[in-house]
Amino acid sequence: EYSFNNSLKGFSLRKLNDYYKVDLINGTLDLNSSLKGVIKSNNDFFPFREILFNSNGVSTLLGNELVIKNLNLNDFKEKVSKLNNINQIKELKKSLFKGDTALGKQELKILHEKEVLNLPLTKLKVDEEVIGVSGKYNINNKKIELISNYVSKNSFLSLFSIKTKGKISNPTSTISFDEKAVSTLIEKLVEKKLKKSLEKKLEKKFDNIIDNLLEELW
Repeated sequence: EYSFNNSLKGFSLRKLNDYYKVDLINGTLDLNSSLKGVIKSNNDFFPFREILFNSNGVSTLLGNELVIKNLNLNDFKEKVSKLNNINQIKELKKSLFKGDTALGKQELKILHEKEVLNLPLTKLKVDEEVIGVSGKYNINNKKIELISNYVSKNSFLSLFSIKTKGKISNPTSTISFDEKAVSTLIEKLVEKKLKKSLEKKLEKKFDNIIDNLLEELW
């Protein structure tokens, strides 16, 4: 039985990208791990691989100057706020995967369950919004699953989620949403805009009537 405590500072995520031959995230990580497990092999050398695949415990990651590549959450938010009909969601998908997102400084906790690294629901601040992220990564088959949702006062944004899954070397991200709920909300927003526009026109017309009456009185 073993206990393994490790600290790592300023690890460049570029090295991770190079290892997997991808361009997913940039920045640096400070890592603190506290792991436990049982070594079954009789290897005289440090059994790093066995520890990696058979440990339970927690790792705390502090990311600095983080940038998610090829995922533009800021443009996505802007496009969502301008939706007028359900058909525009196709364009929404295009904007989401064109550009990058700066995350800056963020802290994550990873729960080790042998070969599976679990990310419990974690709130990340992106610009002025908060996004809840959860998922897991299997270091044995190198597959990742992530679900990201806006934790927002904007009820429209909260209807959308981003799902990422597949091999870490070539993950696929898709937008998921409740079509009925989104359609209903779009209808309400359009109705609200029309009502506001009509009120402005009526107000202007009323002002013109008053102006004409005043001119006649004078």
